[in-house]
Amino acid sequence: MPSSDELKDEGNKAFISKEYKKAAKIYRDAIQLDMYNPTLYSNRAQCFLNLQDYERALKDAISGLNLGASKQLSVKLTYRKAMALIGLQRWQSAKEAFEQVLNLDPSNQSAKFELAKLQTKKSVKSNKEGIIPIHKVDKLPDRFEEMLNPKSKVTAQNNTTTKQPQQTSAELEKEMNELFGESKTTTEPEIEETNLTKPPLEESSPMQLLNALKYLPSAQKINGYKYVLNLDQLSYTKLFSESGIDTEFLNFFLDASQYALQDELVPNPNQVVLSHLKLFQTFKRYGLAILMCDEDVKKSILEIVSNKYSQDLNLYTKLIQ
Repeated sequence: MPSSDELKDEGNKAFISKEYKKAAKIYRDAIQLDMYNPTLYSNRAQCFLNLQDYERALKDAISGLNLGASKQLSVKLTYRKAMALIGLQRWQSAKEAFEQVLNLDPSNQSAKFELAKLQTKKSVKSNKEGIIPIHKVDKLPDRFEEMLNPKSKVTAQNNTTTKQPQQTSAELEKEMNELFGESKTTTEPEIEETNLTKPPLEESSPMQLLNALKYLPSAQKINGYKYVLNLDQLSYTKLFSESGIDTEFLNFFLDASQYALQDELVPNPNQVVLSHLKLFQTFKRYGLAILMCDEDVKKSILEIVSNKYSQDLNLYTKLIQ
């Protein structure tokens, strides 16, 4: 029978592969063997956050804190507690939790960023229940789908008489959450159409595509990964040299990098990822943006590099930590 540490390692591998349900079950088995280990509760809390099971995430974060975690682990647990509270729309409690994070770690940029977002949320005019309308779309604009999957245009032309079934908003929401980990609840207002669904044809720029990636269904995300990895450095320089790097884009790029380094999505993935990261580092706001990126994804990248491209581990550490 595997030990709790061996199960924890198994759970970590499942988490890195984004098999969050599987990872949560493995951590559950580890907890049964070592119920006073706060790290196991912290890891499972993150799984539940990614699965949008905010009640269980909150319960695990509190359980971990009650076990007397170290200062470093307490920061993680309190941060995850705050994120679960956001998912549950308990804004005031979330604010207090982020403030607790900053009391423990005053330089924690992620907590500062989320706290600022909470302040903005409170300043936006809301409805009677205090819920802020969220605008989503059911699919990417046709021109972006053609850029990500050139065959789609040909297929559409050859099947003009056959109307394909559209994704329901619930299916799309599930896919988006799996990709971006956004906090959504069933109490959100009905989806409204945005200008993204019908943009002017002459404005089909790479920057618009990068912004549209946040709406990309998971079935198409590999094409999105290929796009951001294969975009030439001159285009990136034109996009970000003046305005600075965008945090949401950088998060998506790190997801793409993790996938490419593990599964060799593009030729010479290590060289491709490194060359882009070196370029991004020269853009404004890179230091702040990389601090706000998903810590688990960054950790996963470093683990993959350690196993496959160990000669570059120090360089990656400097670029993404």
